[in-house]
Parts: sequence; structure tokens; C-alpha cells
Amino acid sequence: MDESLIDTGLAPLSNFLASHSSHHTSPSVNDSPSPPKSDDERTGAYFNFFLTELEKCFPYVKLFPWTAATLFSSSNHNPALRQSVLAVAALLANKNAQGQAEALGHLQNALYLIRDKLSNAGVDEGLAISSFLLSHFSIMLGDHVTAKKHLRGMLVVLEKLNPSRDSNRIVVPNPSNNTELTILIWRMAIRIDFISSVTSGQRPILPKFCLHGLHD
Repeated sequence: MDESLIDTGLAPLSNFLASHSSHHTSPSVNDSPSPPKSDDERTGAYFNFFLTELEKCFPYVKLFPWTAATLFSSSNHNPALRQSVLAVAALLANKNAQGQAEALGHLQNALYLIRDKLSNAGVDEGLAISSFLLSHFSIMLGDHVTAKKHLRGMLVVLEKLNPSRDSNRIVVPNPSNNTELTILIWRMAIRIDFISSVTSGQRPILPKFCLHGLHD
């Protein structure tokens, strides 16, 4: 997979951090002046906040209540996915400078871990979901072009996980090879692709989810 498909998005994020000075902080992760929270406590608070707010951020979660628990369980065994979850959670939870800086730190960690897995041919479904979350992160920043780059990275990962002898075959997640979570994330990714395409004026990245493609 071409590492250029995993865009850092650091310049837009840096601009975002510099231009937002709001001091609103979510009570779920509010920093108490004394005593300060440890890294583990803050990580736990962000995960709890993410799981609580998940259905407000992502479509279909209300229809599939197992999504939060499955995503949490998957992230425990996948460092790149864990950092991607924390990046989104930190950006959602804290609007102050510290929370935004933490979001940037988790984003950088996620990108490093994704590149490391790519260089070691460690492609898995967690990597595809991580790419989706980074795309959602970019959407939150209003950077629709970078969001599409992450979706392209997600598509490349899924193509590697669902190889086909037919080079012209449209690759979509296959229920026989991929988990229910990946299938659901694909649906969410199509929605992000549509939004970012309308906003950026670029063609969609992802193919349509076609039932006939699942039975070839």
C-alpha cells in the first residue's frame, strides 16, 4: 500500500488548533486542578466519553447497539485503532487547547503505527477501521480533501483483505471474509465519502455496496 495514501493532515490540524481558543470542556474529561489525572485515567475517560457519544457521531450505531462494545474490544488488541479512537475522542471531548493538543498527539501516534504496520505488511481490518476514523477526524476539522485520502487508504486495505483474480472486479467488504463491524464501518465510510465529495467537488472514492459483488 502506498504510504502517500495516509495523509498526515498536520497542517490543517495545526491551523485548527491555533484558531480555536474556546475553553469549553466536556464534564466527562474535565481536568480537575488538583490532583491532575494520570495518563491512564485520561485515556479511560476519553474511551468512556467516546463510547457514550458514539451514537451521536456515527450513523447506524443506534440500530446496531453492539457497535460500541465491539469497537472497544477491537481497539484493545490493535494499537493503531486505539490511537485513532483516542484522537477522535479527544477532539470531541475537549475544546480547550490541552484537549486539542492531545488529539494531535493521538493522531500522530495513529499515523506512525499505521505506517509501521504497512511497512511490515501487517494489513488487517483494524487498519481499515483506523483509516476510517482518521477520515472522520479530518471531516471534524473541515478538511474534506484529506478525509478522502484516508478513505482511499481504507479502500486499498480492504482490497488486500479481499483479493480477487479479476482485476476489473469492484472490491467491497465480504461478509465471508470480514467482520460485521467492518461491514458497518464501510456503510459509514460511504456516507463520509458522499459528504466530502459534495463539499470538495471531487469524485467519490468508494464503490457502491453491491450485493452481487459479495457472491462473485
